[in-house]
Amino acid sequence: MCSFLPLFSDHCFLTDPMLRTPTLSSVNVIWFTEFPGDTNFVEYGDGFTKTAACETTLLSRIRQDSVDEHSCTFRPVYRHEAVLENLHPGQKTPYRAVSIVSEKTMKSKMFFCSPTPAKGAPLKILFTSDHQG
Repeated sequence: MCSFLPLFSDHCFLTDPMLRTPTLSSVNVIWFTEFPGDTNFVEYGDGFTKTAACETTLLSRIRQDSVDEHSCTFRPVYRHEAVLENLHPGQKTPYRAVSIVSEKTMKSKMFFCSPTPAKGAPLKILFTSDHQG
């Protein structure tokens, strides 16, 4: 069962949307699914009145254990990326990822983004690491 979209157990997001590559007026949003989607985009702004189209890429090197446990098999994982533009430093903008598959619309929870902080703005930074050995 998909935790993001309980009505669509055959399609769901593998991750929440993530932010990367902020500039002074934009930020990229990415998320991952097991399907390419018919249409993928991000809704953002007050009332989600703006949309940003996505570029979707099939990741070519994702593998998972196969049934015989001695080999790996290809796992289709798609990366969706959109650029949210015309953002203002210091202003939090609501956004959510949207994928449409076979006329079913799936939406992430609402999150907030902002572009690169203004020079001298106070920041809170969280460092994490994955120590799988």
